[in-house]
Amino acid sequence: MMESDAQEMLDLSPLPLCVIQNGLFRYANRSMVQLSGYLWEEMSHLTLEKLIFPGDLFSVHRWIAEPGNQEQIEGEQIRFRLLNSRGQVIQVVGFFRRIAFQGAPGVLCQIMEETEFAHGENNGVHPLEAIRLREVFDYLSCAVAVYEAVADGDDFVIKDFNLSAERIDKIEKKVVMGKPLSYVFPEIKKWGLFEVFQRVWRTGKAEHIPRYIYQDARTVGWRNTYVFKLGTGELVSVYDDITQCKQAEEVLKDSEKRFREIFSQSPIGIAIYNGDGQLMDANKACLDYFGLPGVDAVKGKELLNNFHIPKQLRSQLLDGETIKFVTDISFDRLRKKYTFPTTKLGRCYFDFLITPLKTERNTCYGFLMQVQDITAQKLAEEQLKYLSLHDSLTGSFNRAYFDQEMKRIEESRLDSVGIIMFDIDGLKLVNDTLGHNAGDALLVAGANVIKRCFRAGDIIARIGGDEFGVILPNSDQAAAETGCQRVQDAVSCHNANNPELPLSISMGYAVSSDVKNTANLLKQADDNLYREKLYRRQNAHNAVIQTLMEALKTKDFFTQGHAERLALLAEKFAQFLDLGQTTRNHLHLLAQFHDIGKVGICDSLLFKTEALTPEEETEIQRHCEIGHRIALSAPGLASVADLILKHHEWWNGEGYPLGLKGVAIPFECRVFSILDAFDCMISDRSYRKAMPVQDAIKALILGSGTQFDPFLANSFVEFVERELKTTS
Repeated sequence: MMESDAQEMLDLSPLPLCVIQNGLFRYANRSMVQLSGYLWEEMSHLTLEKLIFPGDLFSVHRWIAEPGNQEQIEGEQIRFRLLNSRGQVIQVVGFFRRIAFQGAPGVLCQIMEETEFAHGENNGVHPLEAIRLREVFDYLSCAVAVYEAVADGDDFVIKDFNLSAERIDKIEKKVVMGKPLSYVFPEIKKWGLFEVFQRVWRTGKAEHIPRYIYQDARTVGWRNTYVFKLGTGELVSVYDDITQCKQAEEVLKDSEKRFREIFSQSPIGIAIYNGDGQLMDANKACLDYFGLPGVDAVKGKELLNNFHIPKQLRSQLLDGETIKFVTDISFDRLRKKYTFPTTKLGRCYFDFLITPLKTERNTCYGFLMQVQDITAQKLAEEQLKYLSLHDSLTGSFNRAYFDQEMKRIEESRLDSVGIIMFDIDGLKLVNDTLGHNAGDALLVAGANVIKRCFRAGDIIARIGGDEFGVILPNSDQAAAETGCQRVQDAVSCHNANNPELPLSISMGYAVSSDVKNTANLLKQADDNLYREKLYRRQNAHNAVIQTLMEALKTKDFFTQGHAERLALLAEKFAQFLDLGQTTRNHLHLLAQFHDIGKVGICDSLLFKTEALTPEEETEIQRHCEIGHRIALSAPGLASVADLILKHHEWWNGEGYPLGLKGVAIPFECRVFSILDAFDCMISDRSYRKAMPVQDAIKALILGSGTQFDPFLANSFVEFVERELKTTS
């Protein structure tokens, strides 16, 4: 056919036809020109867009765009509205197909009015439409297969099979066409899908099998299938391989499970709020922190109205910023004032971290709150702070705080300041004799007495081992003297109520209007204290010694008159030996105070009736050293301190505590050891009865040269025998 004849046929065609190149009309037949309402001379300068109703431009845009921007689609049927030169809107169907026109790429557009298209559909599908439908069928992303029932639905023959079905089922179309379903998919009955085919064929009701797994020797995977029946009686299955989705879903489930486990087991409290700030979920740690039985008790509570969030931070949170803060919560107040359903009591400290949860577009869809109970840490910090400024034993301020306050006063505008220094008398003696527990008790008692005597604004601190200092802001000399008098009165009252361990406090004060030189003021007060202490030292030590003697009387060897008997025996034996007065005085004091060190020994050892262990014997032997320290601290006993230390030494060197031997042992101690041993033997003890005097004499003779000085032992035996004769 000649090219001119072909163009004449196109020109005479009743169907509007045109060719578009680069968006412009390059050819239009008479029907197309007539439909547009324009002259050809006008159309040749128009774009197809000019004839398309604005609302439908998007649907045909790909066919009128530049060739380089065109998507590679060979043909397409599009319904749109055509707008002619007279402003009439005509509903049409356009058939677009890519062609080569005059050696260049172009688009052939065949247009039918909607009424003509409908008439054509009633009489059969247009060939172009059939091509389009075939292409759609083949290139659908999901698998599509058409089946025809055979043997009254006992099986189904495959009539059609698209490309996606070949891909998913790993088999070519030419292999399956005309083959029974049970042959192509031998395991279909095992997985239950065959029953679905039969049911749909019989009932005509479509069914959806959302997820199942199919597996045979050729293929395996998860499927999502729709089965429905056509009017022709054929069955169609539309299915897709959702294995990757299923695997992703399993991964997501595992991830969610791990998250849920981390969420529930986390020691950090976690709460999740929605975009409106309403509580959605909380883990166990969070519920436990706030004493809640479960999340339902507080579900829906609003985060942003929580009064524990500072206002400034609340604004930052609303602006999309993460906030962090520490606050304390009174659960008693929450329960009473806000009817918060908590079982927790008291006050706790919490560390909060609240993070806005955002989408990729920076839109907030919720909030994540993390919280930790830091009550123990906070209390520990407060305790450390307290201990850094307080004395742990007495609860008074310590030297560091005292010095800090002294500096603060120097920088203040006070008119005057007073400082009073206090010293607990005899503390070292009490520590050395009664032990540090007794000394600590004396310190605590002294601190309490001092604290009760001053104002709340006065600074009371323990600034040394036995020293306390009191700072009196804006005080004159009369106020300082009054404070000292109150302490003296309080000490007297304390001693009346606690005679077992009397308290003695020396004191000295200084007052000045020069608050810029507190160091000099402290020195003046300390000097005054020292003078007071020198004046009171003898009386203070005597009071402590008297207390120790009273304590010693509670021991068994005092209640039985041991010291009195020894003193009388020592006086008689000294006369027998014709000893000088000094020696007699030493023996008399040694008889009274030789065991004073036993006030520092545990009563359970002193009163024990069973044999002592080596460790217990060593502990009891310490009474010599304790007694020695006590005697040195008391001027009236200093002369016999060395004798108290050595009165348990043996002639042969096997005594204690120094292991002295022979004449290296003081004479008074050699005499006293004989007297002490003899009185113990002839007196009743808690663990035995008294020995006859003759048996005691035999024991002394037996110990002569080992435990006792042989000369003195023989002299004492002679003395006792003479006394016995005189008595008889």
